[in-house]
Amino acid sequence: MATKDEPQMQVLVLGLPRTGTTSLNTALRRLGYNTYTTQHLFTKGGSTITTWIQFAETVQSQQQQQSIGTSSPLLNTPSATTTSTSTSSHTTRATTRSQTRPPTTPLPPSISSLLAGHTAIVDIPGCFFAPQLIAAYPQAKVILTTRSYSSWSRSMHDSLYALLTWHLFTLCRITGYSAMAPLTQLLHAMFGLHCGNVYGGPRAEEAFERHNQQVRDLVPRERLLEIDFEEEGERVGWDELCAFLGRPLPREGVVFPDGKEDDVMRRNIRAAWWGIARYLLIMVVLPGVLAVMAVVGWFWQEEVGGELERWVLRPVRGWAFGHE
Repeated sequence: MATKDEPQMQVLVLGLPRTGTTSLNTALRRLGYNTYTTQHLFTKGGSTITTWIQFAETVQSQQQQQSIGTSSPLLNTPSATTTSTSTSSHTTRATTRSQTRPPTTPLPPSISSLLAGHTAIVDIPGCFFAPQLIAAYPQAKVILTTRSYSSWSRSMHDSLYALLTWHLFTLCRITGYSAMAPLTQLLHAMFGLHCGNVYGGPRAEEAFERHNQQVRDLVPRERLLEIDFEEEGERVGWDELCAFLGRPLPREGVVFPDGKEDDVMRRNIRAAWWGIARYLLIMVVLPGVLAVMAVVGWFWQEEVGGELERWVLRPVRGWAFGHE
């Protein structure tokens, strides 16, 4: 929990991963914000990942209990049915917010302590806990990064979804083998909360749209900035961001960061796959082959070798040397 002397959380970037969050994280850091991102999960030790996984499981468990008797499961979402905001009026938004149920799972002290000292949170894991973060930091400004579902889904299948669907990564997650295990376990828990670990089809699209609509409904308009990096493209820049945050513009010539990293992530995932494959080959397959060879050698010596001596070698020696 942050003390009076510690910086308070000022910005919540609640767009899903692969929606321009990398660019925005770099921009916020250049503006002086101390951002909490996925990277902190690995620099603070394994217990940090465990804490987030446990929180995700707690939230999901409570939502499943709430969903008993309803037609569809709750996936970190208010009970009210949401509608598109592109044409909705302020009155409709206010009415929808009044109908939404406050989050039943408050931000636990264990999570608050992890965020203490940070002034912004971006991407995984924070984006999957929008209701909890919005309630915990009611004065923070919220940025929702978006893109079309079709392009987002393609990007996810080329990147993070590979860590959740490729069989070798699944084996890694279940067995705990390799340094990739904590990341795959974290992603499985986060997307279990977000979409029930469904990575395509209508349910996945519904979860995507519901997440964005939920943020719109929970945040007052004056505290929300929505950026569609896909539609706005090069128009996304310092002017819009700094005006919303009340921060001075960077010095002239500082280009707004471009976080296009699909190719880099694909290469990293393939490299991780081959790394795990080599690890399993050296640490599991090769020792297994050697063990099998040792057993076969022992069996040959004890069983086949004795029969060979009795029925082949001994008669040959008797014939050659005139004795048995």
